[in-house]
Amino acid sequence: MPEKLQTNNVGKKKRPIEDLVLELVFGYRGNDCRNNVHYLNEGADIIYHTASVGVVLNLTTGAEKTHSLSEFLFGTQ
Repeated sequence: MPEKLQTNNVGKKKRPIEDLVLELVFGYRGNDCRNNVHYLNEGADIIYHTASVGVVLNLTTGAEKTHSLSEFLFGTQ
């Protein structure tokens, strides 16, 4: 077990030593979700949500910006 995990005592409710950062969202499940993909910037970008993540995908460059759903909808983190 890594030393950083051993020193982080969950019972004391300390803040985690490391932060997680979302780098990529892969895939899209549309079985039970409809009408949640929209075009922005005259078709240059698409915007959609998957799980609890909002995604803005630039169709020209393939660059993806991800946001938590609360940040995506309400501007908060």
